[in-house]
Amino acid sequence: MSIYVEILVRAPMDALWAHTQTPALHEKWDLRFSRIEYLPKALATEPQRFRYTTRIGFGLELSGEGETVAHRNLPDGSCSSALRFSSGEPWSIIREGSGYWKYIPTSDGIRFLTWYDYRTRFWKGGDALRSMDLPCSHASGGHRWLPRPLQRRMAEGDGG
Repeated sequence: MSIYVEILVRAPMDALWAHTQTPALHEKWDLRFSRIEYLPKALATEPQRFRYTTRIGFGLELSGEGETVAHRNLPDGSCSSALRFSSGEPWSIIREGSGYWKYIPTSDGIRFLTWYDYRTRFWKGGDALRSMDLPCSHASGGHRWLPRPLQRRMAEGDGG
């Protein structure tokens, strides 16, 4: 399943970048993650590995791992980041996923593009749950709605 969302964010690039690339800020607006922890890197050129946790209610949490690569200040003035992640948790609807964010400066703000592809567990059952847009599915409602809270935080000038 693939999801593509594009929105205009009226905020400075540095603020938007910080809110999407700093775990403590990212956790505040992205419904898919309750906690994101960057893991130590041996070399600065390695992808950034991370662990994540998602609270799904009733005191239950799902966890997984992934890695991300980010590029600031590309020649055209844009920025981008890509990630892939997976969860071995038996109750996680998402088995693995990958995607990217693209930040394109315009005269009106930052054109923020996001595309993700998810591979689900539970075959048809995972597809049915995903189609119900449950926040706990975090591949459906969580991702489709995720730019809106970010857009609001940036419009309000929230620095953290």
